[in-house]
Amino acid sequence: KINNGASLLNTSSQYFNDPSAVDLRALGTGFSISAWVKPTSLPAAGGIANFRNGDTTGQWLFYHDATGKVHFVNWSAPLVNVQTFTTAAQLVIGTMAHVVVTHSTLGGTKIYINGAAVATSSTSQGPGWGTVNQLEVGRSWNGSSTYYFHGLIDVLPNWNRDFSAADVTTLYNAGAGLPFSSFN
Repeated sequence: KINNGASLLNTSSQYFNDPSAVDLRALGTGFSISAWVKPTSLPAAGGIANFRNGDTTGQWLFYHDATGKVHFVNWSAPLVNVQTFTTAAQLVIGTMAHVVVTHSTLGGTKIYINGAAVATSSTSQGPGWGTVNQLEVGRSWNGSSTYYFHGLIDVLPNWNRDFSAADVTTLYNAGAGLPFSSFN
């Protein structure tokens, strides 16, 4: 743990819910999400964060699969993955990792693990659904199943722009992250 992160126990359904979260779509043409994670096991899917609207007609999913690969999905109802981004690199059980997703409707989507770009796409589509008004940390939901993260999640801010590679490196090398004002 770096600050006062959440310790989410194996085989539990623990997560944090913020029903007044900022709408990622309201942040303009881009955003960045950062998290320090330390999985204690790798279930079929482990939700790092889920940004969704209250009626579950769409969401951004940020999770890992059973092999430790990180996924970022732009999803809309009824159960349609508008876009999915998956890393080749994997999270390792018992090892703290810094994971960042940057998204821009103009410049693409990138996923970084420990400062290195591990998945990139030059195209990014905005979501095909309404306002995002809920953030769930430690849980993802795909419309029919709920997936909980097993381990530690710490420092899960989001910013109103897509980070450059240099921004991600600075954030990673800082260890505990930088104040929000440093990047806004």
